[in-house]
Amino acid sequence: MIELNDICKNFYMGSVKLEVLKNLNLHIKKGELLAIQGASGVGKSTLMYIMGLLDIASSGTYILDKQVMNYVDDDNLSCTRNLKIGFVFQSFYLLPKLTALENVALPLVYRGLCKEEYIPIALEKLEKVRLAKWAYYKPNQLSGGQQQRVVIARALAGKPLVLLADEPTGALDQDTGKEIMQLFQRLNEEENITTVIIAHDEMIGKACKRKVLIIDGAIKEIT
Repeated sequence: MIELNDICKNFYMGSVKLEVLKNLNLHIKKGELLAIQGASGVGKSTLMYIMGLLDIASSGTYILDKQVMNYVDDDNLSCTRNLKIGFVFQSFYLLPKLTALENVALPLVYRGLCKEEYIPIALEKLEKVRLAKWAYYKPNQLSGGQQQRVVIARALAGKPLVLLADEPTGALDQDTGKEIMQLFQRLNEEENITTVIIAHDEMIGKACKRKVLIIDGAIKEIT
């Protein structure tokens, strides 16, 4: 499903080269529930951006669903993101003037679906995260946990092959964070969506089927 081979990512501060990812190798099978963990600054989020086609590696090969992504043009990268990848971020990035339903429907609107087509799908995904009763509430009328459920429903709306979550419980209290992680577990089992979660929280690492630890920009441990 996902193959990262000898991935390097460098940033430059003037003439100073900063090596964030260093010959990183990681293979993820379809249907896995994987946690990527490590200290701040080791490259976890950078790795997620590369997997999510929001950034490109400086070198190495990234294969997603049997397609080499390194040399794909921007338009095709955007299309692949919309069709194959769902994102869940710590900051919810919900549009405040839209209802939960309208926020969930956004990926489908970008695909060109009409209202009669996207409303049933968006409602179905809100039902999947047990939030259908709040479909017509706006983000400021929802709790943090409810907003994160809306974000997850939005990520699911396009039926992605891969779900990428960056610190999805970071802005939530401990109990709500556990509920969100249980939701990820349930969706992974029911939908068989390959799910990768970036997290500091050890609770998430224990809840996932597999854990990868990044130290100094490279994979050092897989459990």
